[in-house]
Amino acid sequence: MKSIKYILLFILLIPFNVYAYELSCPSGPFEYEDTFECYIKGNDSITYDELSGSFDFSNSSVLTCDIEEPSNGLSKKDASKGFSYTGKSDSEELVKLSCKVTTKPSSSGYEQIIVPDFKYHELDSNKDAFTEILRSKNILYKGYVEQKQVDTKPRSTENPNTRLKNVSDPNLDFIFSAFKTEYDISVKYEIDSVDLLVVPNNEEATVEIKGSQKLEIGENIIDIYVTSPDGESKTCYTLTINRLKRGEDIYYIEKDSSLSALTIDGYRINFESIIYDYKIHIKYDVDSVNVKATATNPGASINVSNTDDLKNGSTITVTVTSQDGSSTSTYNIKVTKDSAPKDYKSTIYITVFVVAIAIVIIIILRTNVKNKSNPLLKKKSNKKENNKLDMNSVPNADNNNVITPAPEQPAESVEVLPAQPEVQPQPAQPVVAPVVPQEPVVPTVPEAPVAPAEPVATPEVPVQPVEVPQPVAPVAPVQPVAIVEQNVVSPVPVEPQVVQTAPVVETPQVPVTPDVPQVPVQPEVQTQPVQQIETNIFDQ
Repeated sequence: MKSIKYILLFILLIPFNVYAYELSCPSGPFEYEDTFECYIKGNDSITYDELSGSFDFSNSSVLTCDIEEPSNGLSKKDASKGFSYTGKSDSEELVKLSCKVTTKPSSSGYEQIIVPDFKYHELDSNKDAFTEILRSKNILYKGYVEQKQVDTKPRSTENPNTRLKNVSDPNLDFIFSAFKTEYDISVKYEIDSVDLLVVPNNEEATVEIKGSQKLEIGENIIDIYVTSPDGESKTCYTLTINRLKRGEDIYYIEKDSSLSALTIDGYRINFESIIYDYKIHIKYDVDSVNVKATATNPGASINVSNTDDLKNGSTITVTVTSQDGSSTSTYNIKVTKDSAPKDYKSTIYITVFVVAIAIVIIIILRTNVKNKSNPLLKKKSNKKENNKLDMNSVPNADNNNVITPAPEQPAESVEVLPAQPEVQPQPAQPVVAPVVPQEPVVPTVPEAPVAPAEPVATPEVPVQPVEVPQPVAPVAPVQPVAIVEQNVVSPVPVEPQVVQTAPVVETPQVPVTPDVPQVPVQPEVQTQPVQQIETNIFDQ
């Protein structure tokens, strides 16, 4: 049931007014110059508003077709097309074609006749014109076989009574021989007739000349028959005289020094026998080419030179010498050659080497600059310099109130404040804070005589004698004196530092001798914080 539905649907989709057009031709086979007829067949029941098309023989080398005539009832509409008609045909054979095998096929084969743009349209129809391609069936043809003409003319020269002693004419340039019966002779256009002088070998022989001695342009055949006196034998001599066109020269093959072909393997030069100069372009790595030359006259000699070790500007020469040596032709082939590419390997190696050295130098310079600008490395360098200076010399006390350490003491500078009566030292407290370098502030005091003080030895740390200042007038509280650091580099705010506090060194009170006047008590002054010893990370 389902299949029946599909069949009915298929039938409904088929238009009932479709009519098949065809190009009908006989199948052959046909030989060279055979003719045959083909027909375009179609619907003869409608009136055509347009019935047109053309023939495509671009792929055909054997067949050609022409429109012979349309069917009765059709009239020509457009003469510019292959065929174009209107009207109603009285036959299914709408258009008749006349076809022919026009060339000599080298072998048997087949071809098709094609109308690629066949178009038809019904008069007063609302539908668009229909266009399709018409193809004939395969048309067979036979290969052409050249039919050799059989020379039926008597050519025997064995009988001396049928020979000719000489044939001549002032306008004919050829050499006659009694034993040669056929001659090809060329004359210029200006020679329009000949007057042959024929001399038989036997004066009693009969001579008959057939053919016009008035020459036409092209071939003119003149036969000379010689019959023996007894009439039993006959010999024919034939002169084929070719009268040239206006401006043409007579060709003598033995004098010909031209080439019929010149080729170079891998190159195209568009050779012509009358052109003697050519050019080719070769690659830089090509050193030689293969030149092939063919002379028009096989008897001519050819010499090809300069085909090896080619350079830019070289010229290959092909020299042709005629058979009789009377003429020479030279064909020149000029060579242009690409320059060899430069070898940049050494330059690249040198450049890479120089760049590598430059990069190394730049890295070294930048590393040095970076090290100089590195606070840690700079600090270490300064510390080494300070240590070197401290090893060579011990700084002297610049102030009267600074105790110079003995040689056996540790390398530390201890600042001692002036002796104060009844001043109790404050307990030392560890202070951790960054030390900011600043200029020491020295209090301004009036000058006064200072009595020398006797050195007092401390119970724990031996010290050298120091000078005790004389009593001075009370002054304002003294600003903290900057601590003199030894073997300490100036702190850099950028780098973190480890600060260690040292125990406070208590300054013992110096007793006053009886002969020294009592020193007035100064305002209570706090002892200075003990020096903060900074340890550089590079010393650990």
